[in-house]
Order: sequence, then C-alpha cells, then structure tokens
Amino acid sequence: MKVPVPFFLSYARTNSADIDRLREVLTPLFKISPDFAFGEWIDRQILPGENWRAEIEEAIKHSRFGLLLLSPDFVASDFITRNELPPLLAKPIVVPVELHRIAFDGSTDLKGLEERQVFRDSKGRSFDRCRMAPDRRDFARELFTKIIALLRKYPC
Repeated sequence: MKVPVPFFLSYARTNSADIDRLREVLTPLFKISPDFAFGEWIDRQILPGENWRAEIEEAIKHSRFGLLLLSPDFVASDFITRNELPPLLAKPIVVPVELHRIAFDGSTDLKGLEERQVFRDSKGRSFDRCRMAPDRRDFARELFTKIIALLRKYPC
C-alpha cells in the first residue's frame, strides 16, 4: 500500500507559466511512484465562495511538506512570506526549488530561506534555464529523486 503524501505547492502567481511547465513534467513522476501516493494542493483548487485564507491554512496544516517554487516574485510576496513560509518552514520537510535565479550572496532578503538547501539541477540550473523539454524532464527527475530521498530520510 502506498503511503499518502499530501504536499503544498507554494508559488508566486506571476510565475504561472513556469509553474505549469514544471508541473507538466513533475506530476507524471508523482503518479508513478511505487511507494508514495502524492497529493498536490495548489490554490487553484479553491472553489468560488470558499474562504480562501482558511483553505490555504488547512492545506498547509495537513501537508507533509511544502514545495516552494522560488523566484524574486516569490520572496517579494508579502502574503507568501507572512502566511505560508512560517508554517511551511516549521515542517520537518520543505523543498525549496529555484524556479527562477535568485541571488544567494546576501544582496537579497530570503525571508528565512537562507539556511535551507535550495534545489537546482546537477548542472546548477534553475528551472527557467531548462529551455528544452528534455532538460525540463531531467530537472523534474532529479527533483523527484531528492523528494523521495527526503521522504525516506524523514518518515511520518
């Protein structure tokens, strides 16, 4: 029986096109995992009329980990840094992914992410630097492997 793994996808809305490209190559890998039943929560699931803030809080609370898709817009978002990052960074597993290049040289306020290892592919690229479909698939495969390693290292 597969272990359920709900996770929270945190991203800046302005990065939606790259988010969709990453989800396109990452979601199939989540679906074919032999050991884990991944359940992505993304704010696009909130229905009209629902209390969106409460839905986000519940999703974070019930998630096993946060998948943080980092970009300058992500770290500039007051909502993300005030409402999503604190509870997600308190979880045993958080997976920051460099969606777009960010300066890690002290010139950027990383809102508590300074101490976290950020995922880039084995060539040191952020996701947006993977222009061709095979590169994007390789990026997703490497990320998926790291997520599996974290889940095995920190079982529920």
